[in-house]
Amino acid sequence: MAEVKNESGQFTSPNTPGTVSATLASATVGPDGAVTVNYAAPDPKAYPIVTATYVVALKSQSSPLLKNFMLYAVGPGQQSAESLFYAPLPQSIVTAAKTTINTMTP
Repeated sequence: MAEVKNESGQFTSPNTPGTVSATLASATVGPDGAVTVNYAAPDPKAYPIVTATYVVALKSQSSPLLKNFMLYAVGPGQQSAESLFYAPLPQSIVTAAKTTINTMTP
């Protein structure tokens, strides 16, 4: 893994706990749910090369299973993120994701 110099002048690595989450903490979420990453995040722990992963789903579902899984993934499932080699999401992104997911109807 490459260490990359961030906005604070620190060299950080994506496999160091908290570096990706530190970058996402200054991300913004648009009204369409798109995450805009701040690649010049001010946190000295921030790793400046990250992106968001999206789920594309129909708003109207024939079953509540997908909606329930997605709510789990951005809710209690966040506790397992690091052990699965994912970065835990900051609360701002979790809140926006839950708002969008809750518009799904069975």
